[in-house]
Amino acid sequence: MLYRSTHIKTIGRIKWKALMVLNFSLVLLFASCKKLIEIPAPENEIIRSAVFSDKGTAEAAMAGIYNKLVNSGAFGGSFGSLTMLEGAYADELVSYGNANSPVTAFYANSIVNTNSSVASIWSSSYNIIYSANAVVEGLDGSKGIQEALKRQLKGESLFLRAFMHFYLVNIFGAVPYIKTTDYEANSKVTSTPVDELYSLMIEDLLEAKDLLVNEYPSTQRVRINKGAATALLARAYLYSGKWAEAEVQSTELINNKAQYELLNDLNTVFLKNSKEAIWQLIPVFQTTNEGQLFILVAPPTFVAMNHELAESFDATDKRKQNWIGVLTSGSGFSKWHYPFKYKEKNNGTGAEYSMVLRMAEQYVIRAEARAEQGKLTGNNSAETDINSIRNRAGLGNTTATTKAQLITAIEQERKWELFTEMGHRFFDLKRLGRLDAVLDPIKPNWEPTDALLPIPQSELLSNPNLNN
Repeated sequence: MLYRSTHIKTIGRIKWKALMVLNFSLVLLFASCKKLIEIPAPENEIIRSAVFSDKGTAEAAMAGIYNKLVNSGAFGGSFGSLTMLEGAYADELVSYGNANSPVTAFYANSIVNTNSSVASIWSSSYNIIYSANAVVEGLDGSKGIQEALKRQLKGESLFLRAFMHFYLVNIFGAVPYIKTTDYEANSKVTSTPVDELYSLMIEDLLEAKDLLVNEYPSTQRVRINKGAATALLARAYLYSGKWAEAEVQSTELINNKAQYELLNDLNTVFLKNSKEAIWQLIPVFQTTNEGQLFILVAPPTFVAMNHELAESFDATDKRKQNWIGVLTSGSGFSKWHYPFKYKEKNNGTGAEYSMVLRMAEQYVIRAEARAEQGKLTGNNSAETDINSIRNRAGLGNTTATTKAQLITAIEQERKWELFTEMGHRFFDLKRLGRLDAVLDPIKPNWEPTDALLPIPQSELLSNPNLNN
């Protein structure tokens, strides 16, 4: 575990002496890069030589990236996270906040290019990408680190670079794919077409998978291993319409029963190091941000679960019974639902970690990939994968048999299985061409162009080439 201290900060088992070196050498790399173009080039060589001179400082550099990810607004599960914002932007969450609440603009579909949450998503993502690139470049030039550690750290960095670009392309569309710390090049970069973005992402993930091993680098599932690279690769192939390749990757994980499995007890899925977890993030505090934000103990003042979503589950569905909470007012006339995948709100025991990648997604990835290839029913089919998810939830087998029926059934299972998990629902509606049909009736101001968030105005002013 590299990114948690006893109470608040999440750096973990790195010796204090190494952290003192890190503070001196990373001040520009990890603290000053507010914008991509604000990172000056000359210091980079100094930073690399200081950070990657030995094992301790190289691992501390990687810990710094994980720390940035956990503490970022977009990926930390907090008020400005993708889970919260994209959930409100889609049909998962209802905003009860005031007009100035970050989530209100997303729920009301009134996002402009000066929106601070949008700017935070952009800047924090490219900040982490820059840091990952610096680690890759530093490792390539280092002679003081053993080859096995080099491979691990480079694999993690390439994964994180691909991971950040995955979210950027699904949020903003065509964006720059940044593979260097070169200041001059990055300050003038143009946007990369979406198809090329996925090709570059897959290229990074294939290399990362080759570099990484099945074993996690720590005793917990909180750092990247081969399984995490395989999981994101399966998703990237699915999103880019490479059905056979997506099936191969997801099957590799599903067949690895010694390391991963669907858990029958839904209340154990989001526990730290659960066997369903492929990759988790250690929360800053003893409870997850998701638990703190979602669990209601009084009428909502921020968000609650969309009532229609909560009521769309079958009454016997274990996901409704275990993953959706209900708060009823004292008078009994008002009722609110809330996501209850995470059970600890305050004063937690540290039993739960924030989930990023888990096995259930791999089953619905493979189901969709198989359906698109015509593997509809029978053994090794879309039907069997859907049934794995449904049966775990206490439901009977699907009645879908045709390709169209199965694709619809898979969309529904993804909606019920992956709700309020890092924007899955919004991304699914978009890639399946269903955004307008689902959101136009419930969002009065909805326009087809709202499928993408606007690139922040400040970035366009700094680099007009982003319009190209």
